[in-house]
Amino acid sequence: MITLKSLLTDSRQERLLPAWWQDLVTTLLSLWFIGGFTLDLWAHATGRPESFWTWWHLSLYSGFAALAGWVALLVLRNLIAGRHGPAAVPVGYGPAVVGAPLFLLMGVADMLWHSVFGIETSIDAFFSPSHLGLAVGSGMMVIAPWLAVWRRRDLSASPRLGPVVPGFIGFSLFLLMLLMFFRYVNAFAWTAEDVVWMFQPTEEHGHFPPEARGLAGAVVGANAILTGSILVVARRFRAPAGAHAILFAGPALVSGATVGFDNLGIMAVLLGSGVLADLWTRVRPLHAARRADLLAFAAGWSVVTWLAYFVVSSVEADDWPAPEMWTGPPVAAALAAVLVVLLVHPRPAEAPE
Repeated sequence: MITLKSLLTDSRQERLLPAWWQDLVTTLLSLWFIGGFTLDLWAHATGRPESFWTWWHLSLYSGFAALAGWVALLVLRNLIAGRHGPAAVPVGYGPAVVGAPLFLLMGVADMLWHSVFGIETSIDAFFSPSHLGLAVGSGMMVIAPWLAVWRRRDLSASPRLGPVVPGFIGFSLFLLMLLMFFRYVNAFAWTAEDVVWMFQPTEEHGHFPPEARGLAGAVVGANAILTGSILVVARRFRAPAGAHAILFAGPALVSGATVGFDNLGIMAVLLGSGVLADLWTRVRPLHAARRADLLAFAAGWSVVTWLAYFVVSSVEADDWPAPEMWTGPPVAAALAAVLVVLLVHPRPAEAPE
């Protein structure tokens, strides 16, 4: 019989790794759940009616219920098998067990917040304490397959894509949530016309619009987040072909939803940067023991990605930013990426035997 004492008392057994198919189910339910978030973001961007009773809210809340129920079922199976306390939680799913009730609690807090302070309609939505709580809770849930992959001892240093694909999709959805709520540091969440306009001086005074500072910071910020995600993968294993493209699919999706998918060219650049990372690592694999390779990748990948970003934006907008404003930011992004490498890898790690 499962009692409160058995739930809290650790049986001190080694925690079990989830089966591949269990991680896959978690990933599919996470897609359902985060799909609701993305549809809700698109609805706000396109001026859809604001109401609790919408299809996107149905997808969001039903997806949460399905994902939370699935995580609870995985724990319950282990409890029935005689595992108690932390030993009943599958490897990698500890944050999800905390994230599900946190999300539920923050959902209630969000309703109370709206009833007292009203509904946020601008950048204040990204700083609402209840919204930040929802972001943390959802991120803790969807990252579970990646955390499980990280702990698998049966993976080689160069795994095939199949065994790790649930983990990469989970990591991609985690990045999606990160960039959704850190929208102000995501330069991909702009239209081509806005990018060119913000980086052109005004005719009247020759000054740049105030928004230009925000976009410049967003170029550096988004680049640091994406470069950091690639470095995280490199610390675990050599990413299989196609893994980086999967990793950046989530960020591309949320970047498009933010502006009602009116930035397809910029979305293509972000997806293309994932393909570029895949091609680069096929030629020269990344490993924590080879810091020179990490530095070369961080600089080169950043310059190519952001040059493509400004070229595609300019072609779509049929206009160009000021010369300094489309040649300089790629260099600034590369310098920031190099700094990320130096911070994450202050000294070369030992080479694998």
